[in-house]
Amino acid sequence: MRNAMVDFGGYRIHFRDRENEARVFLGEALRYVGIRIIYGPYGAGKTTFLSLINSTLKSLGGEVFIVYMNFEGRALSSILESSLPNGREVVERVRSLLGNVDTLKAGILIAEALKEGITYAISRVKVMEARRLLILIDNLDKYLKEERGDGEYVALSSLLEFFAEAHEHPGEGVWSYFTDKPKVTVFALSDQAAVNVARRLGSKGLTSLFLLWNLPKSAFIEVINEVAALTGKRDINAELLWNLLGGNVRMLEDLVIRHNWNVERWLSGVVSEVNNLIGNVSTLTKLMEYGKGRLSSLGINEQYVGQPDGTGHSETFWGEFPLFRRLLEENILISLVGAEGLSNLPGEPWIGRYYAYQIPAHYWVLRAMIRRGSINVKPEDVLKEIGEIRVD
Repeated sequence: MRNAMVDFGGYRIHFRDRENEARVFLGEALRYVGIRIIYGPYGAGKTTFLSLINSTLKSLGGEVFIVYMNFEGRALSSILESSLPNGREVVERVRSLLGNVDTLKAGILIAEALKEGITYAISRVKVMEARRLLILIDNLDKYLKEERGDGEYVALSSLLEFFAEAHEHPGEGVWSYFTDKPKVTVFALSDQAAVNVARRLGSKGLTSLFLLWNLPKSAFIEVINEVAALTGKRDINAELLWNLLGGNVRMLEDLVIRHNWNVERWLSGVVSEVNNLIGNVSTLTKLMEYGKGRLSSLGINEQYVGQPDGTGHSETFWGEFPLFRRLLEENILISLVGAEGLSNLPGEPWIGRYYAYQIPAHYWVLRAMIRRGSINVKPEDVLKEIGEIRVD
């Protein structure tokens, strides 16, 4: 993986080898049978990571039989045809039972189509020489929400239950042809609402969660410098970009390609996002009260200025103060509870013990609002919070 290249807004940059994450994934995550949920911030590199893991394992020969299904930007029938053995035949079989899979709207029908397709494909393929089976399902949450309108993740819930049952009873259903082989099913998720659905499985199907985080600081600065050289940009403040983006390559791509390195213009969009989410100063005041109480209950003797563990609350409080749920479902915060780490989290103020901000810019914007007692802050106010006045 060390010399691999990946896309960056029309450019090609080097993939930063994440040896620690790969070692954990190929060791602990795949050592035992069952379901693995890999989740993390949007733009953390889950798809690139899994696709390269897929390529690496396939290059080792037939010891591991892999089905890799990436749903990003593609129709369901195309996924089945290109990713599964006997793909075209599978699609025709599914269509005959459920109709045209490209026009299915109901989440439960999508789930049934996937169940039928995967079960049929696995039953038809010869993998007797393989020692274990691995199914990687990537970007299904994005596909369901954006292309099928399944924001409640009915299909995801059904499919997770299906695989959980299959792992609990390996002599039946999808795995019945391969009862003597270890089997692992991996779902890579980004949307926190989808992750919450996955959490409801508990330990059923030997489910475990793994957190893949943004790039570490040194690797991210390497990416910044490489992209700056490719685009001819000079005098980059890499320290500031780390404090705003926190190693998130997708957000760096957004800054570079859509905003031409204009930090204040990019940051104004983040300010508007947080402003719209909170809505008014009374909600901000209530958040400050909850945050102060939360820090106190955790034994943290600090003023609340947006710390992630003060900002994030469990489902117990969602009905009482809906902002807590929105912060998760709008992918501002991310829960760290119950997950094993594929990545080492940086020791930064936007990373807590129980919650973290997906990108630090959200933390700094909220901090600026709290310190000023107003939701009407400007990018320069946020930059002052991290010790900067202006970036040329």
